[in-house]
Amino acid sequence: MIGDVTDRTALIVDDLVDTAGTLAKVAQAIKRAGAREVLASATHAILSGQAIEMIERSPLSRLLVTDSIPLSPRRGAVTRSRCSPSRS
Repeated sequence: MIGDVTDRTALIVDDLVDTAGTLAKVAQAIKRAGAREVLASATHAILSGQAIEMIERSPLSRLLVTDSIPLSPRRGAVTRSRCSPSRS
């Protein structure tokens, strides 16, 4: 973590979330450092095993992911965003 997060909203940016263990640990560390809110984003949401439960138990208020991998209907605090084709 770089900088002071006290009383601020923190955003974690990652390429993928599989089991969400690392993401949950990072969110906990940021919250302990004084962040008011912790958000996360990831390009690919694999969300295997107990990932959804791990996210729901973490201090994350929202996880925003792209639709590069289909999500199951039970996704809790995970919000999906559509991928748009790039324009040349």
